[in-house]
Amino acid sequence: MTESQNKWFKNWANKRQKGVAYYIITQTLIISGGLFLGKFAGFALFTNQNRWGEFFAELPTTVMLLLAIGIPFNVISWFLGEWRYRKLSGKQNIT
Repeated sequence: MTESQNKWFKNWANKRQKGVAYYIITQTLIISGGLFLGKFAGFALFTNQNRWGEFFAELPTTVMLLLAIGIPFNVISWFLGEWRYRKLSGKQNIT
């Protein structure tokens, strides 16, 4: 294995130890938080100040959309990471 693969392998082993639920929740919060902050900044900088009611009215929809997209995306990401981990684990056992 290359050095970068070995580093990724050790990093994924730490993530596996914490568990799938921890990974999915933290990754979803990180991605959703970034998107939400971007929406907030865009709204604050580029709209009139009297339209904040609109922002707060759209808030539940925005949160639900971020969760509906973020959770399945991170589940797929977890399974792809597991697939790569097993693949590299097999290579490590060979050498």
